[in-house]
Amino acid sequence: MDYVRRTSDDAERTQHLTTDILVDLDGDRAELTANMLVTFFPPGSDQLAPALRLVGLKSAFSALRTSEGWRLLRTDVTPLWQQLS
Repeated sequence: MDYVRRTSDDAERTQHLTTDILVDLDGDRAELTANMLVTFFPPGSDQLAPALRLVGLKSAFSALRTSEGWRLLRTDVTPLWQQLS
């Protein structure tokens, strides 16, 4: 999550597309991976504003089933590429 905090502006608008989700379930534990495409838009922009940048990420998660439902234990985000407008 440190990568996300370092590279994101709270005022920017984003859209996340998550694909290729794989789940390896082992009882009450699970390991998940996914590909993500994140589109960044200028702060306060309307829905048709051009994107500032696109970022491709690989995400990995560890989860635990609890009495209150599934909880994430770990999240790793690996940047793969970036395209600037």
